[in-house]
Amino acid sequence: MSALQAAFAQLTAQVQNVLSVALAGPMGPMVRAYLPQVWVFETEQGARTLAVDAAGRATSFPRGMVEREVTVQRRQDPLLRGLARGSAGPPPPPEAPRGAHP
Repeated sequence: MSALQAAFAQLTAQVQNVLSVALAGPMGPMVRAYLPQVWVFETEQGARTLAVDAAGRATSFPRGMVEREVTVQRRQDPLLRGLARGSAGPPPPPEAPRGAHP
């Protein structure tokens, strides 16, 4: 299993868990209005599609769907780091170059 495939297996499970809770809650009708969704993530080493159907079931597979809502193009290493970070928040800001003043 490639690193991209493994990361998306984990992401798919996380998305489905979050959506099952959201769809069952009071905001469910609003969340459901945004489904289905298809996102394609492209890297220099391959691509994966993340699809969520109207019931909130998430699947991931090698690129193949042409119609999509979003295309994300990133280098693979930063994409994998971002997926591993999950919902932990945004990355820390970059350090200021040496000699720079705030």
